[in-house]
Amino acid sequence: MTQKITAIFGIAVMAAVLFGGLAFSQSAAGGEPNGEGCTPGYWKANADFKKDPDNAWTTEKPGDTLGDATFMPQNHDSSLTLLEALSLPGGDGSEGMEGDLLRHCVAAKLNAENTNVEFPYSAGVVITACNIAMATEDRDTMETLKDHLEELNDAGCPINMKGEPNGIE
Repeated sequence: MTQKITAIFGIAVMAAVLFGGLAFSQSAAGGEPNGEGCTPGYWKANADFKKDPDNAWTTEKPGDTLGDATFMPQNHDSSLTLLEALSLPGGDGSEGMEGDLLRHCVAAKLNAENTNVEFPYSAGVVITACNIAMATEDRDTMETLKDHLEELNDAGCPINMKGEPNGIE
């Protein structure tokens, strides 16, 4: 599993270096990424702009599409909104795993874009890694990345529903 993550993020980091936008943080012990992250559920619950136009979504908006955010799913329509992607069901086979992965890819991108969240990867690295994993259409590859992003997204959400620091360290 660690080798797949290293390979996927190695390619993503190389692409980010070539195209700019690299942000990466590693813990002192072991070189594993560390940081903070908010779950897909946090971002779904925080998507009502009519109720609260000043919320934690920064660069992207819930109605933006996967294509707008430069995600390139193989088994899902790129015209799905980011909010719809946060609600995709998982399931068997490549399509089900791509749904699981997309939920965590969107949350990871939103975490990376919020300046009050110390997410270990830039949005560009997240997008590139997700697109690489989805392009393989290999369930195991997508699951490996999904598990890694899920762990990062569950690392502790440091912001309230307005995207302001809530004091959690």
